[in-house]
Amino acid sequence: MLLELAILSVGEVFDGFTHDLIFFLVIFCLCSCHVVAFRSYVPLSKNVEFHKIIAKVVFFFAWLHTIMHFANYTLASRGTLALFKKFGWGGTTFFTGFVILLSMFFIYSAASPAVKNAKFENFFMAHHWFILFFFMLLLHGPVFWCWSLLPLSLYAVERVLQSLRGGRAFVVTKVEWISPVLAVKICPIDKAGFNFREGQYLYLNCPHISKNEWHPFTISSARGDLSIPGSGMSNPLRVAVETGEEVTEVPRPADLDPRQRWAKYCPLMKDAKTLEPWQLLDKHETCFHDYVSCHIKVHGLADPKARTWTRKFKEYVELMCPGQTYPYHFSRRDERGELQLGRRFGVNPSEPILRVDGPHSAPAEHYVNYKTVMIIG
Repeated sequence: MLLELAILSVGEVFDGFTHDLIFFLVIFCLCSCHVVAFRSYVPLSKNVEFHKIIAKVVFFFAWLHTIMHFANYTLASRGTLALFKKFGWGGTTFFTGFVILLSMFFIYSAASPAVKNAKFENFFMAHHWFILFFFMLLLHGPVFWCWSLLPLSLYAVERVLQSLRGGRAFVVTKVEWISPVLAVKICPIDKAGFNFREGQYLYLNCPHISKNEWHPFTISSARGDLSIPGSGMSNPLRVAVETGEEVTEVPRPADLDPRQRWAKYCPLMKDAKTLEPWQLLDKHETCFHDYVSCHIKVHGLADPKARTWTRKFKEYVELMCPGQTYPYHFSRRDERGELQLGRRFGVNPSEPILRVDGPHSAPAEHYVNYKTVMIIG
């Protein structure tokens, strides 16, 4: 009987409120240590690496928790069963524990770099087992809601904000291709709501491929490429609205009648001296090209059929420009019938080509704090 009580007490240390309290106190003590020393072991500024460390901690304690229960059941089956009746909702401790481990199996097995690099979609979908994982945890541990209320609420708020941010209107202005990289230039309709810095990233979603699949990409353009009202920065790049070609202003002829207006532009690849005035572009036929660019490495080019998101997106872009060659320039008609640079909707007139969630902060944006920066490509 004393042995059973001793084993049960060990099991209780890794169960319920006591385990959560001890874990919280350990984390609190670590955070209370010297900040520099703590950050040298825990990469708080690298969210992905920190996420992996937390995943390893969860994996270790989950299996330690399970092994302790099996040890308790082996050495003190009656006491263990009696204890289990006090935990879980409706006596579902065994079932919920099994589903939690099953969820972890799918999440962890698909999270390896080999799977992620070869088939990102499998990694992405498998990670969504976390929904079942947390739901079963709420049933498995009666006090788990106390610790999950804040983080799960923050996650729910973030998903709502992502949906709202993803609903902002963006147009695709230009797409360039140099194998294996697809350069995509986009522009928000409301530029004041997209204030970004170099080094930040954003999430892209192509509803034609998947309405729920978001992929992160680094913003590869500089702040000045997007003229943001009030920022004091403007992009001087001017292009032809119809073709997207870069244009340059043609100087006013010296012998032109002063009463005659002159605002002509010539494509950069042509010589204005060899063209007649009627062959030049009027000002209203040109516009400033404000953009935010992302350079996307296309995976799976050797596959006989498109399987990766990046290749599916490349083929979708080509579907909208049949018979054309890169670079692709997009334009649209506004509500007044005027030709405007950029295209918002794809093959389906009610479905945007891209939905954008961002910008999001990243450690690289702090390069301005250093006198010397090494960039390796």
